[in-house]
Amino acid sequence: MMQKITGRKYKFEVGYVNGDSNTMKFFIKAICKKTKRYSCICNLNTILSEYRTSIKNISQMIDSTWIVKKSLCPKLVKNTRELLFDKEYLKYLERHLDYDRQLGEWENRNN
Repeated sequence: MMQKITGRKYKFEVGYVNGDSNTMKFFIKAICKKTKRYSCICNLNTILSEYRTSIKNISQMIDSTWIVKKSLCPKLVKNTRELLFDKEYLKYLERHLDYDRQLGEWENRNN
């Protein structure tokens, strides 16, 4: 399951893939429109601060993805979509993504 959302500077993919029998791997991927480089950003403080109530339900954080109960995934996708459709939050997030990339924290994977 994956949702695609387009911002001003970045495209976002939000979704989850199979984990084990009881869990899924939830991810938020940011893709720079200009360079096509991408990074999963669940570990970005800007994202973590928005999910402080959900974080207690995260089993593990691995490679910028969250291992969560299957039942939590639709709610995380819905909440993330709402955040990314909020124009002010999106501007805030994209500024932080630019800053994160400047500091070399970006995974720098090619899409």
